[in-house]
Amino acid sequence: MILTILCLFLPSLHATISRMHVISQPGSEFLPIDSSELLLSTMAPNRRRCAIACHNQWACRTFDYDSISQRCRLYEGDLTTGSIVTSSSASSIVMSIELSSNTCASTHNQPCEACIDSRYEQCLNNICQCPPRTYWNGSECLLQLFQNQTCTQADACRKDFNLTCLPTYINTFTYCAVTTVPVGTTVAGQVDGTAGSATDSLSTPRGLAVINNGTTLIVADAGNARVLSFNLLQKSTGSVIMTTPSGQYPSYVMAYQNSIYVGNPAGSLVQILPSNATIPLSAPYLQSCSLQYFNAPSGISMDSNGSIYVAGQGCHWITRWTGAIPSSVAGISGSYGSTSQQLYFPSGISIDQQYGFLYVADSSNHRIQRFDLDGSNIGITVAGGYGPGPAAYQLSNPLDVCVSQKNGAIYIADYGNNRVQRWDINATAGVTVAGDPAGSPGVTPTELNGPFAITLDPINEAFLYVSDFNNNRILQFPLT
Repeated sequence: MILTILCLFLPSLHATISRMHVISQPGSEFLPIDSSELLLSTMAPNRRRCAIACHNQWACRTFDYDSISQRCRLYEGDLTTGSIVTSSSASSIVMSIELSSNTCASTHNQPCEACIDSRYEQCLNNICQCPPRTYWNGSECLLQLFQNQTCTQADACRKDFNLTCLPTYINTFTYCAVTTVPVGTTVAGQVDGTAGSATDSLSTPRGLAVINNGTTLIVADAGNARVLSFNLLQKSTGSVIMTTPSGQYPSYVMAYQNSIYVGNPAGSLVQILPSNATIPLSAPYLQSCSLQYFNAPSGISMDSNGSIYVAGQGCHWITRWTGAIPSSVAGISGSYGSTSQQLYFPSGISIDQQYGFLYVADSSNHRIQRFDLDGSNIGITVAGGYGPGPAAYQLSNPLDVCVSQKNGAIYIADYGNNRVQRWDINATAGVTVAGDPAGSPGVTPTELNGPFAITLDPINEAFLYVSDFNNNRILQFPLT
């Protein structure tokens, strides 16, 4: 028989009243899967006092109490992350706090006023969310799971233990496993993600490039309407090499030899430094889907013949500029869609120089498309394409792609999932090389918050550089 104790007598820090259930017979105690689940081991004169101690710790879900020794142990775990075992004391009993879908449903994702006095949800980012080490399963906040436990969604495993819920190819999950978390080094901007206008700071950086044999970093500092140059050989402030007119901002960047190409979406042009030449070559710069103009130019790349490729994000196509002569190579101007001939807000692009392939981050289709530069205009999906999501075979609003000239693998700035994925040739899923595999944002050296653009070290591809848009910084990750 299960005994329910209504804890109306509890002098609590929380206004929400908890119910306690006896979930074992006398002679039992709680055994957690992991020792970290033990919150406190103390003495209490009776079971009621032990219940008070549990209730007043928001993380406590289970406790066991031995009336003879008066030992009171509080646990964060419950029967999903622990078990009831036989105790050496016949007077030991296990109790738990009652949780149900009604406990959290009325407050979850509501303004913080709804959970001010709640022990079940906390105010995070101005809305009521599940507390740390828990996850939302659609109806309540459940405890995150430990290594090798069966999981059913991406965020169900203990993130603080570097665990992720491994997905299968189809949209199902398997078990919690340890992942190797790459650690990034901040090479431009502030480590803590603070935005600023000084030349040692950035504000919503977009495109980037590495030049001069890997010693110089170029950053499109969009929020400050400028392009900065940083010395990668030492921690330094940036040097302003370009500014944009009021109301305009630099976006994607591409470097070739001594020239730097900077996309200006609002200005409908690509500017070339240091010559200050532009594509198109002369004014007026119209936002148009005609072949000779741009509408929100984004990604920029170059083939081995020196032709420039530009993603016209506003017109959903890619154009090639051979000198002053433009031509269409991918997508249909002004027509967005998800067929093999269409794109939907194409963003970053990259060219495989060895095989003559153009890779396109087809952002609103949540996929990467590969086009043969022979002019066939038929795209092949090589990554993503299964709708937005955090599974290893999915992408969410990818904003950039970079192809390895060494082995043909592609690196993807998976913006909506706050990570960078590597897809090897013919792979059916990606591997996380930067950020959280489960897609959670953050500001630590192992986390990203909206990776906008990426580039590889041009010498030997030993490093990956990531424009961490919402953290206002550029991170360098080692590649092994």
